[in-house]
Amino acid sequence: MKQTKFISWVTLIALLLVGVGFTFHVEAAVSDTITKKFTVKTGGTLYLESDRGEIQVKTHDENTVEVKVYREAKTSSESNAQKIFDEFPITIEQDGNDVIIDGEKGDSGFNLFGGNDRLRIRYVVTVPFQYNASLETAGGSITVDDLDGEVDAGTAGGSLRFGHISGSVEGATAGGSIVLKGCGEDVDLKTAGGSIEIGNVEGDVEARTSGGSIRVGDVAGTVDVRTSGGSITIKGMSGSVEARTSGGSIQANITSQLESDSQLKTSAGNVTVYIPENIELNIKARTSGGQVHTDLPITVKGDLSKSRLEGTLNGGGPTLEMETSGGSVIIKKGREIL
Repeated sequence: MKQTKFISWVTLIALLLVGVGFTFHVEAAVSDTITKKFTVKTGGTLYLESDRGEIQVKTHDENTVEVKVYREAKTSSESNAQKIFDEFPITIEQDGNDVIIDGEKGDSGFNLFGGNDRLRIRYVVTVPFQYNASLETAGGSITVDDLDGEVDAGTAGGSLRFGHISGSVEGATAGGSIVLKGCGEDVDLKTAGGSIEIGNVEGDVEARTSGGSIRVGDVAGTVDVRTSGGSITIKGMSGSVEARTSGGSIQANITSQLESDSQLKTSAGNVTVYIPENIELNIKARTSGGQVHTDLPITVKGDLSKSRLEGTLNGGGPTLEMETSGGSVIIKKGREIL
């Protein structure tokens, strides 16, 4: 009897839906593209700020900025898709040699058709090779090709990828990794949840991550890198260095005479440093969970100890302090390919 009543209710509901003309709509992706092109001179700046969307910056040998904005809405009809597009207006303007792009969520109605969840945006902008970029998105990754200029980029939810940048680079992300192939000036990179990889840098390097490893190439200036959960590798340093990690090992090459005091410290791993024989340093090395090893003829000060070493190399110079609470300190001769 219960089963018969259930079938009757299902039949009745189906008849009512047919009677009122109810139609089931299958969602599909509706897409369109905004295209703009501007004539500019080299040395200008691309300013792009958006509440959502992936950003990709390419370069070419022409004095033009070409903008393509790819939009996709998942909805049941083209009319609803257009309403979703309209609730996320995108303005693209030229100001002298600069190009300004702004994608901002509307003040009302954006949730009516599920726009927040169903709208996808991707910006692809091609600029002259000699150009600058200031980029910000609240939800997406950012990629910049090789560029003869400066870059400032930030995202609240994605990775950062930069080619070889001749000027300074600043980048920050709340949830992704960062890769910079190389830089001609200073570098400042921060992420709350990913690794950082940096190529050769002609200036200073500052890098911070709360959840990943840090790898740096040859650096002409100072190095200041810190992570709460990963290893640190520095291919070459000659200015000064401060490297700290709470959850990994540290490896570093000293390529020429350090200019000022330096520190390499970890709470859980080995500290390994490669030093040319002609470098002048004061050495301080200690460990709470291993031993101190050296291949170099260090003149020891004080008592000998397996877990502590203090002395001078070639008469002394800036102080290189190495410390670990969960591993060994290893001082090697020469340079290693890291």
